[in-house]
Amino acid sequence: MEKFKSIGADSPSSHTSNRFAKYWKPIFSYLDLILVSTAITVAIFFLFYKIGIVPPPYPWTDESAIAADAVETLLNGPRLIYPAQLAGGSLAVYIEAVFMALFGRGLLALRVLSALLSVGLVAFTYVLTRTMFAKQGKMFSQLMAGLTSLWLASSVWFLSMGRVAIPNFLLVAPMTVGCLYLLWRGLETNRLWYFILSGLMLGLFFYGYVPGLFLPIALVVFFVAEWLMSKLDERSSLIEMHWRQLIGLAVTATIVALPIFIYFIRNPEIFLYRPLFVLKTSQSLGGQQVVQNLVTTLASFGLSPRWFLTGKTNWMDFDPLTAVIFDPLTAVLFLIGMLVAIARLKQPAYLFLLVWWATMTLPAAVSSASVGWKLMHRAVGAESVTFVLAALGLVTLGQWLWSHWPRFISATGPLVAVAVLVFAGINSYRFYFADWPNRPETSGLFNENPVRFADWLTAHATPDTVYVFPTRPGASPTARPELFTVRYLYNGQA
Repeated sequence: MEKFKSIGADSPSSHTSNRFAKYWKPIFSYLDLILVSTAITVAIFFLFYKIGIVPPPYPWTDESAIAADAVETLLNGPRLIYPAQLAGGSLAVYIEAVFMALFGRGLLALRVLSALLSVGLVAFTYVLTRTMFAKQGKMFSQLMAGLTSLWLASSVWFLSMGRVAIPNFLLVAPMTVGCLYLLWRGLETNRLWYFILSGLMLGLFFYGYVPGLFLPIALVVFFVAEWLMSKLDERSSLIEMHWRQLIGLAVTATIVALPIFIYFIRNPEIFLYRPLFVLKTSQSLGGQQVVQNLVTTLASFGLSPRWFLTGKTNWMDFDPLTAVIFDPLTAVLFLIGMLVAIARLKQPAYLFLLVWWATMTLPAAVSSASVGWKLMHRAVGAESVTFVLAALGLVTLGQWLWSHWPRFISATGPLVAVAVLVFAGINSYRFYFADWPNRPETSGLFNENPVRFADWLTAHATPDTVYVFPTRPGASPTARPELFTVRYLYNGQA
């Protein structure tokens, strides 16, 4: 335990935050409850406001795909693999099937399920952030957790993921945060059962959306990098202090994922279809396309000088080289947070932030045209840590100002932080509820015609009717996306 305090107990930030804490001591005992409750309230507003209107009340293709497999599960029983999802997974199907059995297959109910999962993500993110930075002072960790969860709850990323019925994508973020919280608690307490529970959750990733499988890679990279850092500092590494518990984590994850491993050995083509398709596409476009994908991904987070120099007035312009997934002020603070984490790289908490973000954005970086919505769902595992880094930028900037003008910042600092969050929330609201619904691509994504088609088939079906749908041999199931809606909504006798 004493060795683990090197995660940041004696860092300069802890002394600054403890000085700052004297000004706010009367509310310390209630601050955590106030912050997490406020973040959850903001999340509920953004998730449920106009929920039956925005997005339009018609299923998007990916919503229909997961719902169709859930309907099939209710009719014919569960399956280990659902090939039509390509990069999806069975865990989301099971959850949605149970929800359908309880509340029906209506699209609005399924979107409520996604909203509830997203509310959980906000709460889990607060707890994880609070835990990761607990050694750096109570006020520092509370500020980090509060800002992160509030920023996340009012972001376009959060809105885009949480208001549609896509649990296969959506589960990656809360599962990532839950797995990491259990792991971090295990590192703090050295209790085996935290590692076992973390391994249990880690094993469940193999039943989910493919980008979630990058989390085990992130953990390996982090522990190896932290071991190398410990040798430079001549201290004990986390691996050396917790190797027995980490073995327990790995064994638990392997046991949980064993059925998938066996299925993969017997049917590798089902698992490799989508990754090989992406690789083939990238190779056909040449190495330049791979570099372009990386540049696009970095630019989407504001990590591109060109974006700052273009003078774009519409911050959600979806040009691949200039688009960002949050407002310009958040982009600047995110960049500051990245630089702070790099400067404090020797502390495991900051090292892990960088490894977490970099590894979980890789699925977007290696995919073609990952910008806007595509980036958000391919890099969904990096959703929470993105706003941890933005919060780190704001808190560090506040600490620097506090060291120069303590009286002025103690009086105005909270107001400035609230103003930053309000600015981000207003921009998110304006884009998602005013701009995006009126875009032509939105009406194309949420199309009424497949719903009418499924209703027509149901109305005209008789026991002696057979419907035949032409498909191309060897083509992706997404080549006929309207068939997902038919599988989801059709309820006739044909």
